[in-house]
Amino acid sequence: MVCRVRPVVWLATIIFLGIVLACSLSVSRASQVNPVMPAQERSTEAAEALGGPKESRGILSVRTMGSNSLGKDFTALAGRSYRVREITVAPDGVVAAHQHKQRPGVAYIVEGEIMEFRSDETAPILRKAGDVVFEKSGMAHWWHNQSNQPAKAIVMDIVPDSELSP
Repeated sequence: MVCRVRPVVWLATIIFLGIVLACSLSVSRASQVNPVMPAQERSTEAAEALGGPKESRGILSVRTMGSNSLGKDFTALAGRSYRVREITVAPDGVVAAHQHKQRPGVAYIVEGEIMEFRSDETAPILRKAGDVVFEKSGMAHWWHNQSNQPAKAIVMDIVPDSELSP
């Protein structure tokens, strides 16, 4: 007996499998290719000084929304770009203690709330949806989502072009 399948069914099956494969690859690549911070910024000293974690956990997603080279507009910034990312942290998730090294940034909290521990403050700061956070070079900090809801932030930072995802 010969089993005949309509071309539409084959096409739908191929599209479905393609979507599943693409989604699984993007999830695995997000944690490998695009970490929250460069490895060289993770600091044992910062973690100890702030009482923070040395490793991130509970990072649900890091999605690069776009980037733009700064060298064309500002010759002194040749080789650097600004990028915009969306970072989502699960309940009880943490962004490891790190020190910004020539990587100033701005974070806008879109959803939820998250506790920030900073080297330039004496007490933790609860950041809520709508808050804007400035991260200057030299500052060490870490984040902890102590709520029962995911926290989402849009983060814009200036990075060497070599740190941009392919």
